[in-house]
Amino acid sequence: MVTATLKQLYPPPNIAGVSGELNIDIVFVHGLNIKDEKDHGRLTWTHKNGVCWPEMLLPKSIPTARVLSFEYNSAVFRGTSNARLQDHADSLLDQLRGKRVEKSVAKRPIIFVCHSLGGLLVKQALINTRTNHEQYGDISKRTYGLMFFGTPHSGGNFVQFAKCMANIWSAHTGEPKNNMLAMLGKESILTELMTEAFRYQKDKFKVVSFVESRPMKIRSAVWLPFASKMIVDREYAILGNSAELVLDLNRDHSSLCKFSSHQDPAYEIVERHLKEFVRKAIKPPKPPRPSKVLAPPKYSQRSQHHYNQHYTHYPQMGTVTVAASTTSDSKAAPVINFLNALGYSSVSPPLPAKKKNRSKSASSASSGKSSGISSSGASSTPSSSPKMKQIEMSSSLSPDIIAMRNGAHNPISLV
Repeated sequence: MVTATLKQLYPPPNIAGVSGELNIDIVFVHGLNIKDEKDHGRLTWTHKNGVCWPEMLLPKSIPTARVLSFEYNSAVFRGTSNARLQDHADSLLDQLRGKRVEKSVAKRPIIFVCHSLGGLLVKQALINTRTNHEQYGDISKRTYGLMFFGTPHSGGNFVQFAKCMANIWSAHTGEPKNNMLAMLGKESILTELMTEAFRYQKDKFKVVSFVESRPMKIRSAVWLPFASKMIVDREYAILGNSAELVLDLNRDHSSLCKFSSHQDPAYEIVERHLKEFVRKAIKPPKPPRPSKVLAPPKYSQRSQHHYNQHYTHYPQMGTVTVAASTTSDSKAAPVINFLNALGYSSVSPPLPAKKKNRSKSASSASSGKSSGISSSGASSTPSSSPKMKQIEMSSSLSPDIIAMRNGAHNPISLV
C-alpha cells in the first residue's frame, strides 16, 4: 500500500545552496492507477523511452522552480484503499504546508499540474482551504495556475467497466473497494457537488486544460481483452473557467502527459504555457518610493516678471534697515517673508521688545520722539507712530532705497 507522500523531484533534497535561487513551486498530482503500477506516481509522467519530464526536462526549462510530486494510493484492484478523495486532499494540503514553513518559501506562487483524477483531488484540496482557512488559506491565496491533463470534471467513460472489475476483484480477494471511483462516474452527483463548490473559486486561477482526441487501448488484467475507448470526452474535460485555455495534443488519455524530449512538439506547447504561468505569477518587486523633496515656493508669472524687471539687474550693495513696531513684533514677520520672496537674503528677525519702566515710557511719549527707516548716517524724523526698532539685512537695493540713503526721500516705517 502506498503512503501519501509529497516528494521533491528538483532540486534533489541532498543538494544545498539551491533553495535561495528558487521562486515558485510546481506540484504534480497523478491520477487513477488502473494498471496496478508500483511506481504510478512517477510512471504517470514517464515516456516509454524512460524520460520523466518533471524530473529531467522541467528543471532545465524552469531552473528556478521547485518541483514536487504528490503520490497517493489510487489503485483500483490490488492494494486498494478506502480513503476518500477528501482525505487525500487534506493530506496534500498538510504536506504542502509543511514544506512551506519558512517565511521566504511561504510567499512563493504555486502551480498545480494534474492528470485525470489528480485534477479532482486538487480541486477538492482548494475547496478544503475554504473550510479550513486558518491553516490552509494561504495555499489557495498563493495558487496562481492549474494545468489539467484529461481531468474528468464531469466524469469519464471507462469508470463503469473499472467499477465492475473492481467489484469482482474485491469479492475474490476481500480487499476494499476504491471509493474514489464514484467521483469518476459520468455525470456523477459527487462531481456535480464538487463543481458547484468549486464554482466560487475557479475564476481566481489561470487554467490550461489539455484534452485527448484519440481512443486508448487498455486492459485491467492479463486475462482480460483490450478495450479501446475514449476515456474522457472533450466536453467533460473542460472546467468552464472564464479564462480557461483548452488545447488538443492529439494523444490518448495515458500519453497525454508523457513527453520524450525537449524537442517533443507536445512538450514545447506545455513548456511555453508553464513558462508563461511562472512569468506572470512572479511579480517584480516594487521600486522604493522616492523621498519627498519640498519644491521651492512658486510665484505667479506676474510677480516673477515684476521682480525680474525691477530688482535682478541691480548690484548688491549696502544694508537695509527695517523698522518693526515694538508693540507688535508679529507684524514684522510678513515684511521679512515678503522681502525674502523678492530675493533678499540674511534676514534677521526682529529682536524681542525690552520691558521699560512706566516712568521712561511716559517721558518718551511726552517727548514725541520715534524711530523709522534710515540709511547709515541719516537722522531720524519725528513721527506719531510707536517707537520702532531696527533690523539689518544684506540685500540688493532698489533705486528708491538708494535714494533714501542719499536723503532724497523721507524714511518709511514698515509695520
